[in-house]
Amino acid sequence: MSTDLDNFTGLSVVLTGIDQERLAPSVDPIGLPTTFLNFIGPRLGQNVLGALLAQYASLLAEQQTPQQIGTAILMQNGQPATTQTALAARAIMKLWLLGVWYQPYAQGAFPLGEHTVVS
Repeated sequence: MSTDLDNFTGLSVVLTGIDQERLAPSVDPIGLPTTFLNFIGPRLGQNVLGALLAQYASLLAEQQTPQQIGTAILMQNGQPATTQTALAARAIMKLWLLGVWYQPYAQGAFPLGEHTVVS
């Protein structure tokens, strides 16, 4: 059974195209996947984060390719999806690639558009 961290790391590999050994090396003194997952949890809300990770795990269990998983999460009828899970996935991509969290929607004390350097 996969953990949220495993699913987050796998989802991040799909979204960024970065090899898992580079994204989450087996010897990782920094622990960036854990840091990022803990950071985004309250900002996305557990319902949206849980739904996104469950969607990834379900698509993976169906043996979908990374391309198919990315398309299922990010697209809808050939257009960029506007669901909260799709917005969250795009924010996760930016976090990995830029090191900055761009809040994709208002969630609790976190307003839409807020941005934070995660370090």
